[in-house]
Amino acid sequence: MSTNVYGGPGNKAYAVVGYLDALDPYTVLWEEYGWKFIEYPSGSKKKRAYLPGGASTKTLDNPPSETLK
Repeated sequence: MSTNVYGGPGNKAYAVVGYLDALDPYTVLWEEYGWKFIEYPSGSKKKRAYLPGGASTKTLDNPPSETLK
């Protein structure tokens, strides 16, 4: 199962820019408005996008790496 990631914190105003599979690793850079801003590997490069499910305010200073749940 895969989850879409978006160009901004919202799925109506922002386009889908990629997706993550259930076991794909990612790092949370910060959380805002119920969305996580993440960095994830894409081939030999890293991409950044928004993933649904973050905190309502910016909270993370030194985020852990996570896998999609």
